[in-house]
Parts: sequence; C-alpha cells; structure tokens
Amino acid sequence: MLRNNRQSPHRIKTEITSPLDPHSPPKSKKWIRTRRRSIYCLPIRRKLLSFVILGLIFIVTLNYSKSSKTISVMKQEDSTEEQIQKHNIRNTIQLEKSPFFSDESVKIPMYYVNLDSSPDRRKEIENDFANFDEDLKAHLELHRVSAVTIDDVKQMLEENTFLLNNNVTLSAPENRHLPDTYKFGEAACTLSHLKAIKQAYDDGVKVAVVIEDDSLLTNDFAKYWRSYAAEAPSDWSILQLITSNPAVNKRDLHKHGDYWITWEPQHWSTVGYTINRKGMKELLDKLYNSQKGQWRLDEPYILVADEVLYYFTSKPYTSTYPWITARDVETTIAMNLGSKRDLTFGQSETRPNLQVSHTRNESIAVVMSCRLRNENEIVNELDRIKLDMAILAKANPKSFWFVSVVLVDIELKHFFANQIASLSLPKESFYVSVDDKPFNKFTFVSRIKKQLRMFDFVLFKDNHIYLDGFPWSTFMETKKDSIIAAPYRNNVEISLQRKIKLLVHEPNELVNFQDSALFNKYTSASYKKLEGTVTTYLENGFVLMDSNFAVWFFDQVEDYMDNEIDYGLDNMWCGAAEEFNRTHSASHTASCILAPVSIQDNHGKKAHKNEEMHKAQIAAMRRYEENDRFARWAKKSSKFRPFTRKIQEIHNICQRNGVKKVEDYWSECFSFFMKHEVQGIQSISIDGFSMLTDLFESKF
Repeated sequence: MLRNNRQSPHRIKTEITSPLDPHSPPKSKKWIRTRRRSIYCLPIRRKLLSFVILGLIFIVTLNYSKSSKTISVMKQEDSTEEQIQKHNIRNTIQLEKSPFFSDESVKIPMYYVNLDSSPDRRKEIENDFANFDEDLKAHLELHRVSAVTIDDVKQMLEENTFLLNNNVTLSAPENRHLPDTYKFGEAACTLSHLKAIKQAYDDGVKVAVVIEDDSLLTNDFAKYWRSYAAEAPSDWSILQLITSNPAVNKRDLHKHGDYWITWEPQHWSTVGYTINRKGMKELLDKLYNSQKGQWRLDEPYILVADEVLYYFTSKPYTSTYPWITARDVETTIAMNLGSKRDLTFGQSETRPNLQVSHTRNESIAVVMSCRLRNENEIVNELDRIKLDMAILAKANPKSFWFVSVVLVDIELKHFFANQIASLSLPKESFYVSVDDKPFNKFTFVSRIKKQLRMFDFVLFKDNHIYLDGFPWSTFMETKKDSIIAAPYRNNVEISLQRKIKLLVHEPNELVNFQDSALFNKYTSASYKKLEGTVTTYLENGFVLMDSNFAVWFFDQVEDYMDNEIDYGLDNMWCGAAEEFNRTHSASHTASCILAPVSIQDNHGKKAHKNEEMHKAQIAAMRRYEENDRFARWAKKSSKFRPFTRKIQEIHNICQRNGVKKVEDYWSECFSFFMKHEVQGIQSISIDGFSMLTDLFESKF
C-alpha cells in the first residue's frame, strides 16, 4: 500500500490506497479522497474523453522519445563509485602483444635491397649475417633484392609500367630546389623498396624485415629486436626500426617506457623496417596494378620512399631507439648530399631494458563522448576504446573511463550491449543514450563530477584521437606540475614533403601553435630538450587537467552547459586555471603547458561549418563574454588561439625586437615570441588582440 501524506503545493491532502489492500475502504468512487474531483467521479462520457486524451498523450510521448529525446538505455551499476575509489582503481584490460614475435622458433625473412653494381655491399651484409651467433642466425633468413636503377626508372616510364602524378617531375640533382621536382634517384629508391615488399608478399610471408645495403647489422639487433617489436601496438602495419633524424632519436623516449610512437613525416628513413602482411597488401592495393604489371604513384607530390611506405599504410609506428646503424659509405640509391652522416643517428648509449617497469601511480579519469550511427561504427569504436583502455592501463593501471555514447537510433541499443559483453568491457564505464541531434559533449561532465573528485587527473579526449603511438609516460613527465597540459597535434597531411615544398607559395599561412609540424620545424630547441612550453590556450580535443581544477571549473560554467554546442570552453580554461592557482593557494608552477610530444589527430574530415553552426558558435561565445569573469579568462587565452597570427608576422615581430638570424633562428624566434606573450611584456611591438568574438567573426 502506497501512502502519501505530504502536502501538495496546493495544500490538498491526498491519500492513495490500493483497491487490493484489505484495509482499504470499500470499493467506490472515493478511493482518492481529495477536495479535487477525481477522474472516477466524472460522468461516463467525460471519463471516456479523458482516457482518450491520456492515451494520445502517451503515444505522442513514446514516439517522441524514440525519435529525438535522449533516454537512458544502459543502467549504471550501483557499485560504480565503489569500483573507482581513488586508491583502489585497477584497469584490468590487458594489452595484447603481436603474435608474430612471441614464437622465437619461427624464422622471419630479412630482405635487403642491393644494386647489382655494389657487390662489396652485398658481401658486407652477408658477412654481418654470417657473424651472428648461431642461435640468432637460426631465427632469420636473408634474401637479396636487386635494386632498381635510374636507367630502370627511365625505361619503366617509357614502357608505361611506372606512372607518376602530373604534378611530379623527375630531374637531375642540380634542379632539386624546384618545389615540384624530384630526383630520378628518389624514384629508384622508392621502387626498390616496393619491389622488395612485393617479393615478400608473393613469397607468402606474414612478416618481413626490409633493410638497405648500407645497414650495419649487429648481434644486439638480432638478439633483442623481436622482443622490442612485440611491445608495438597490436594494430601495426609497418614498424620503422630506425629514423635517420638524430633529433628524434636523441630524445630517448624509450627511457620513459615509450618504445613506439606514431610515424610522422620528419621520421625520415627506410634504412630498416618490419612490415606485416596487412601492410604489404595495403601498399600493393594502392600502388600496384597486377593485371598491367604497373606501379602507380598518382598522389600529388608524394614520391620519396619513406612517405610512400608510411603514408599509404594504415598504422605506421617508429621505434624511439634506432636498432640499425649505418656504414661509412655514400648512398647509392638516393642522392648523396655530400655531408658527413651521424652513422648512429643519435643512438643512445643505453639499450632499452624491457625488464624495467615504467608503471605510474597517478589515478586517471578519462572522459570522452562518441556518436554512433550504425552497427559498423559501434564495432569499430568499441574495438578502438578497448585498445586505448589497455594502452593506458599498462602505464597507469589506476585509470577509469567515463564514456558518453549517443546512439542515433534506439534499435542499436541491444547490439551495443551485446558488443560490450562480447569484448568484456566494463559496462559501468558506458553511459548510453539515444538522440539523433547534435549534442554538447561537456554536458556529460555534470553527471560524473562527484566521481571525478576521486582521481588525481582528468583526461578529456575526443574519440578521433587515439592513445596508440602516443608517448604517454613522457607526456606525464614533461607536463611537470601544470594545472592543464596537452600535447602538440600531429596531422600527417600538413607535414608531408609536398606541403613543405609548397610553403614557398604560402607566405601568409596562419599559425596553429599546437600543430606538431610547427613544433618540429620552428621550435627545434624545445623538441630536442624535451621541455614544455607555457601557453595560454590549449585545444579541447585532448587535455589533461588536475581533477580539483576540473571539478571547480565545470562548477563555474554549470549554468552554461545548456548550450547545444561545446565550442568556447577551451578559450577560457587556461585563464580560469590562472585564477584557480591564485585563489586556491595552489603551488602549480604553470597554468597551462604545451608538452613537447605530439599525438595523432585522426579526424579524417574537416568540420563543416555551415551558417547555422557559425551563428550558434557566435551566440555561445557572446553568452560567455556577457559574464565579466569569463570574458577576462577568454582575453588571457586569446593570444595563442589557432590561426590568429601569420608566420610572416611573427618573423617581423622577432626582427623588430632584435632576434638575430642564426642557424636555429626560427626556434629562437618562436621561443622569444611565446615566452614574452605569456608574460605580457609590453616592450614587444605587437598589435593588441581582439576579443574572442571579434577574432572569430573576422574569419568569416
């Protein structure tokens, strides 16, 4: 029996008793005793009309909830809070190791590319292999691939068995300064590697090592490379065993336990790599016409070997320790520039020790959202989340994920629940709703703020930014004790050689200070020294916050979370962090740090900004700026917002303020610009920055 003796807002005393209760009054129209007339007290016609109206309301409400209204479809466990107690958190999802390297008895073929005109190099490679310890030699098979020559390239072009994009011209070395010109030697090098990969694929091998004939093979390589390769993310297609860019190797990220990082165009070199059958097929499907026996490199301005191999495979990773060094010989396949090479490519004196644990003790809450439209997206997204969970668990076992999943159709809920179960994912991590409309990803924070207090840090991560290949431990070390930290964002497309070649035609290009291409090209000093950069703006796609600040900040903006879009918060939180540090007696040395590592941004398409979205963004920002406090935060953050300054302008600023044109000029210039902007030194000759809305409106 349900009894309600509380007074209603109209002070009407109501008592409801069940007609099945033996202590209830006799069956009559007086079941509900109230001064208001009950539906049971109405005449029959009015009763029927009332029931019809109620039925129609029920049907309309049900249909509306199915089509647009957000509804919960996965009940959260009562034990969620208990499972994420600050010092009891344990992410138990295990990172799967690549099966190709676990069985030491399986021989892996090694293909080396060698010109017929270089028998001395062939002999040196074969001698290196012969000098391996017998047990190590038993695990590898050596195969020679006859390299493609410049004359071969010219003949293939004539016979139409090698096609290039119309924008690409091959020439002699003396014309190498032309932006659209590549060398015949570069084409020969690329075709030689593709020939080796095709041979491995035709041989039916699952995994192959490919090296160039100036490689120096050692017992250390033969003994340890397999166990090191087993640490690579399980979704790899190709593993670059060495980059000949010493600046990358000298960072020694492996000392923090970060053994493999996502390939970037500045990780040049095809000296040595491991490729699996998936990677071989990706390259051949893209570049080779088996019916015509024709190689087709029809992408504009992509020809050099490393870009072809690593750009056209889906999951390329670079070793942070160079496992192969070079001999003191001139290059033969590609053009030799005449400069003396560092034959170790900046190799550390200390070989990575995989037995040393790099497990961290911080507790991490990961907050992300995703919108899923069909079963295929559900499968791919949950596979990706499971891999990311495992990657983070290896470094920070005390981690817990809060994932807001928005399904566009209620019919997908059962499929989603089944996928969660089949992958053994923790269902209490997923907050599922149904909605076919755009949503603000930050409204989800209101539901979980209580739980976020239990962690040391909160990571806000977009679902198109992945953790595989990201040097997480190095990131955690180099962020120091900042309140908010974020890495640079790597977009491979804008870092390719074709983009660099065309930069001479784009002197007015606007700068995104969080772009890793900018980081690698213009801030090489901080890149080599692994030093973070103080900033006043960090994009919202991947940011790590002190949990106390995160909860405090979202408390401040709680009343603004009814915005339909999530635009604008990242324009304020660095300014807010400065206030938090000052008013909460915090001892953080920096509010916001741009850590000297980069993460891959896998957003395949640019956000489409239609007029309606543009108006919504303007409205959201104006609403924030109506709050004087928020406006102050935004003004402090505005100096480093993306695409508000041109490289040429920054150069002019440096010149006006006496930065000398030395060898590392751009590094010095950007260092000067950023430090003084953050400090607000008035002596720098810089025009005042507009308010947030003015900056945004000027772009349209």
